[in-house]
Amino acid sequence: MEGRGTHSSKQKLFGIAAALHFQILPLPIMPNLSEVEKADIVSKFEEGWSIHAVAQLYIRNKKTILNIKKRWEQQQPFKRKVGSGRPRISNRQQDAAFLDRLKSNPFETARDAVVNSRFPGSQPTANSSNKLQ
Repeated sequence: MEGRGTHSSKQKLFGIAAALHFQILPLPIMPNLSEVEKADIVSKFEEGWSIHAVAQLYIRNKKTILNIKKRWEQQQPFKRKVGSGRPRISNRQQDAAFLDRLKSNPFETARDAVVNSRFPGSQPTANSSNKLQ
């Protein structure tokens, strides 16, 4: 028989305790770790820290910390992979020529300018590399 004050698996949880137990509180959005932070995480492992301790220090999921450790063991640097990301459709010269066309024909729509100039991208593509002045 269970008395008062004893904990059982059937004990009801309320409020924040329940939210924490069932992990229903929204997690804060954390910015990506910088290269310096990743290197610091690796140095913590080399000093003998546990995955759990490092995860608590950086307020990150243990799986995130484990992935950083595995990546370090497989390939030493944390540099961005060359060629990762979407490839560019146009080059800077095409972007500049397109923007010049838009400046010289201010009443032409961007859509018409793309069609008439045979520009390979869109007007925002050109704006991203050559800012309108």
